[in-house]
Amino acid sequence: MTVRINKQKINLREKLAGVEEHINAEQSLTALNETTKNININNLYTNDEHIRNSGSVVNNRFVPFGPHARVLDVANTPIDGGSIDTSLKGFRGGFTDGRYGYFVPHDNGTPHGKIARVDLNNFSDVSVLDLDPDPANPTGLKGFQGGFTDGRYGYFVPHENVTYHGKIARVDLNNFSDVSVLDLTQTDAGLKGFRGGFTDGRYGYFVPYENVGGARHGKIARVDLNNFSDVSVLDLDPDTENPTGLKGFMGGFTDGRYGYFVPYNNGTPHGKIARVDLNNFSDVSMLDLTQTDGDLAGFISGFTDGRYGYFVPYNNGAQHGKIARVDLNNFSDVSMLDLTQTNGDLKGFMGGFTDGRYGYFVPNNNGSRHGKIARVDLNNFSDVSMLDLTQTDGDLEGFHGGFTDGRYGYFVPYNNGTPHGKIARIQLFNGGSL
Repeated sequence: MTVRINKQKINLREKLAGVEEHINAEQSLTALNETTKNININNLYTNDEHIRNSGSVVNNRFVPFGPHARVLDVANTPIDGGSIDTSLKGFRGGFTDGRYGYFVPHDNGTPHGKIARVDLNNFSDVSVLDLDPDPANPTGLKGFQGGFTDGRYGYFVPHENVTYHGKIARVDLNNFSDVSVLDLTQTDAGLKGFRGGFTDGRYGYFVPYENVGGARHGKIARVDLNNFSDVSVLDLDPDTENPTGLKGFMGGFTDGRYGYFVPYNNGTPHGKIARVDLNNFSDVSMLDLTQTDGDLAGFISGFTDGRYGYFVPYNNGAQHGKIARVDLNNFSDVSMLDLTQTNGDLKGFMGGFTDGRYGYFVPNNNGSRHGKIARVDLNNFSDVSMLDLTQTDGDLEGFHGGFTDGRYGYFVPYNNGTPHGKIARIQLFNGGSL
């Protein structure tokens, strides 16, 4: 399976088309590998003079990086060319189907269910789908954290709609109107309070964080996306008398064979990664990052470049900037990169993603809200550059999650002291105008 790369734009919709048929994970990984082989970073640059005068120098060599950001405030943009909705803010997580970006509703002062859809072709057209439109007849479809797509549908991960809940919302992305609901608590009353999710093409996996009374839990919910009804459960911490500590995760990802669950807080900040064999949804391995460095705890989200997994540093008792990199080939070798050695403000991130060459870390709170993106060269896991979004707009801080369409990176607006709706877009390769 070959995926062709256009130098000016990567068409993710074509890449995802096979997923609509629920191709298996090995085929997906093969396609990803072929894509990576065909990407030539230099071919994505169209103006050498522009490049030489943009970016930053790290370790005596040039590192190109978007010189500034473009901003779209969805809370002050006419919806479908009509009126403005000032409540369109406070998102946690986002994803793309290749044409549109979808921003996951969480809390705009109170939990809400308003999905913002942005046309990434022009980065201006905004549509809204309110999953909980009628206060007199509430659906409870609000307060989500994270989402993903299988190419046809978008799935919104249930977290808290005043209380912790388990109602997955599935939206048909073809029309951005048809909504289906699956309440995980009908399978198990403890299946609620998730933070993040991902798919291997056939199944969706929902990352356990907290449920009854805010207690941390380790119950992964697996949903068959073919019928959006069959639910399986794997409890990573089933025995209260002999606890594993495998609970309280924040985000996850897959390399095609295994699912990795990102350790955040199981009562205290922890560093225990859970790896689950997705072939049988039963075999579990654990890697405690604190055995490498006692500070490697309290991560929010992670991602993979195919060989390594990267764990995004947030708070291990205090905000920190220590990225953990794990060799997924053996699930044992751990490397660490402390971003604060480059700049003391580079800590307290919520989410990250990769464009194939670099990893981008989403700024949230480093003791106060901040907007300093850290970019790491994944080829050497040492070169770090920084882009301060507040130099473009003072409100560009306090993000929660991010994603890429191949050319641009998008940073999801959450709370910069108050909930906000300012999406930041940066050009990843400086291949043209911002």
